[in-house]
Amino acid sequence: MNPAGNNNEPFGDPDGHVPVGSIPTAELPTAELPTAELPKAVLEARLAAQRSRAEYLELLAEANRRRCTRDTIHRSQAIWLADSMRVSKATAGQHLDQALLVFVEFPELGAAYRAGVFADAHLGLFTRLWNRSGFRDVFARDLDLLVGFTQQPWPICRELFAAWETRAWETLADPVDPNEYAARAHARRGFVYGNGLDHVVLGELTTTSGFWAQIEPVLRAKVGELFETDWADARARVGVDACGDDLLRSDAQRWHDALVIVIRQGAGVGDPGT
Repeated sequence: MNPAGNNNEPFGDPDGHVPVGSIPTAELPTAELPTAELPKAVLEARLAAQRSRAEYLELLAEANRRRCTRDTIHRSQAIWLADSMRVSKATAGQHLDQALLVFVEFPELGAAYRAGVFADAHLGLFTRLWNRSGFRDVFARDLDLLVGFTQQPWPICRELFAAWETRAWETLADPVDPNEYAARAHARRGFVYGNGLDHVVLGELTTTSGFWAQIEPVLRAKVGELFETDWADARARVGVDACGDDLLRSDAQRWHDALVIVIRQGAGVGDPGT
């Protein structure tokens, strides 16, 4: 019996011998998939895997609620999980923290995770912030904002989480009236750019979260349109076996072109030319 039972026996051979060669293998029909369909298949498989992990976390939270390890030799659910999975206690504790966060404290967060709104890396950020001393009230207050951060590219998402954490510390150290905080954010607005020999570098735009919440969906929708246009162009040039390397624009270039289109449309300036 495996460690889920009460005899605490390890998985596999007691001597630690795992006959890997005798494990049945299943071949996926990847060779039959057209190249153009592989990216979609990869994303669908990742989402299916995340749904399975969400189920694992939900079951773990329920097992913790029922104190399923009270009749075993283990002192806690995390220690039982560490022994059962042969991982460190820190890893098992992290899994349990994630399960309790998204299926006990914030079930709506668990639903979003199961639906693929955000990924495991984002769940790690949520859990770390939730466990910070004194953060729980501001975390609950800003949950929708934090989930919105996960829709940004990963480097930007990490910066937004870091900025939020800094602000949370400042709020704890020196509580500020929400209206005063909004006024401070408005006062910090700014735009920095520099001229090169044959180009302009837009270095930094600092704006309020309210304004960005209005403009970001417009930009993201335009990026999506350009992505579909680029794929259609690639298939026209290469055929059904077109892949990501055949796209003529990078993701960063599509965001640039989307910004140009939105600005030019707003200013009423001719054909964007993208």
